[in-house]
Amino acid sequence: MKDAYKTYKAGMKVFEFTSIERSGTREVVPIDERKLLNLSFTCFKDSKTGIWYGIPMGENDDIGRPIFRRITITGRRMYYLENEEDAIEWSIIKRHPAVLKSVLQKGKPLLKIYDRKQEAKIKLSKIRRGAEAMNIALNKLAGNELLDFARTIGVSPENNDIEVVEQLVAEKAQRDPDEFMNRFSDLNRPISEVINRARAVGLIAFKLDTGLIYKESYPLGSSDIAAMAHLKDNPKLLETINIESKERSKQNYGTETPEIEIRKDGSTKQVEIVGEVEEAVTALEVSTEDEAILSKVSKVESTVAEEL
Repeated sequence: MKDAYKTYKAGMKVFEFTSIERSGTREVVPIDERKLLNLSFTCFKDSKTGIWYGIPMGENDDIGRPIFRRITITGRRMYYLENEEDAIEWSIIKRHPAVLKSVLQKGKPLLKIYDRKQEAKIKLSKIRRGAEAMNIALNKLAGNELLDFARTIGVSPENNDIEVVEQLVAEKAQRDPDEFMNRFSDLNRPISEVINRARAVGLIAFKLDTGLIYKESYPLGSSDIAAMAHLKDNPKLLETINIESKERSKQNYGTETPEIEIRKDGSTKQVEIVGEVEEAVTALEVSTEDEAILSKVSKVESTVAEEL
């Protein structure tokens, strides 16, 4: 939306206060509060539109130029927008070239806008996200699910007692809840956890020339995402790796025979036969960059799992 303006006798186009914010509070603070700030001006010009910004106090009778009121800011300044004078000054300040991310910012900024309401929303969102992550880490992740998820966020169950794993996972949730939740909610997690577990027990290795390899001879793909795509196309091989990696693991995954079923629509159903059935729906996301590799890898016969 273009700013409205009034043209004075001298031909100057001056910003007109026809549509300005009139509710809430706004605050500008120095970029570096350790340094003395003294921003003082009467007006400034947008070189692209030719509009001058300032608070006119009248006209010079001789030439018809507007006379602007001086605005001075020496530190933090709060604007209460219900107050007309504050609302008018705020509409000028927020456009000033010395204000960070203003529409007319030019050169090194001296001030930045601090929106208390928006900051409160952001902080509350982070607090809620952190609480959600901690609730999952402390109350929902346990047993085999904890062990498998720990590897996803870089915690090794192979080298730590279960109590240490629980502590490290909780610390990850506390330190970076966004990353924790993104990993936990990842729709590809069931397949990636099988790959990570197989890597930990030596079933899958990575080689620079071929990428991920199963049992030193069977190529899965040049990257994790390519390997996930290949295993999705080869559910019997995926299930073979799933069962064998659990059998080789030092952790107790029980004696049940786990299954991972890949449906026709590409979703994944993971079942552990312990009296209950748990489902995790997974839709694979493959980047354009990997598609050439995936088209080659997916041609490998899925019957390899039966031969192993």
